[in-house]
Amino acid sequence: QYPIHDGAGRELFRVDFAWPELGVFLEFDGRAKYEKLLRPGQRASDVVLAEKKREQEICRLTGWRCVRIDWGDLARPQRTAALIRATLFPVLAAS
Repeated sequence: QYPIHDGAGRELFRVDFAWPELGVFLEFDGRAKYEKLLRPGQRASDVVLAEKKREQEICRLTGWRCVRIDWGDLARPQRTAALIRATLFPVLAAS
């Protein structure tokens, strides 16, 4: 868990992992957030849209890029590691 602060130093968000020196953060998307933890009257699509806005705000505040992974990605560790490396080091991935 890595805290994200605004210009006044207030913590606004927490992301799952971050590489601040590389301008990247990673979020793990589990099903519980979108299915089991819904408030009364809330739909999964509401949570997805809120999460998209949250990601955009974090990117706006930090200028960082986001990597999202889920349980399926953990079943493909080589592919997932390559995705993370390509995001962390885009110049190396392009060569």
